[in-house]
Amino acid sequence: MVELARLLRFLTGAARGGRSAFFREELLTYFPELGENPLLVDEILGMAEYAVESGTTGTTVTCGGAGALTRVR
Repeated sequence: MVELARLLRFLTGAARGGRSAFFREELLTYFPELGENPLLVDEILGMAEYAVESGTTGTTVTCGGAGALTRVR
């Protein structure tokens, strides 16, 4: 989830901490400017869901080209 936070900080230029943004409504509450790009929102939410479902504790999930997810240990 650290990488997701870094990605959001990079995209928005704002640091947000300690708030849930796992669901679309939550993400857009804290990052309304992302609503201009629904495909990006889908990608971010998909990365978060993948990280949670795959139990990536101790693993970094990064987004490669064309939305490909890569697990780096």
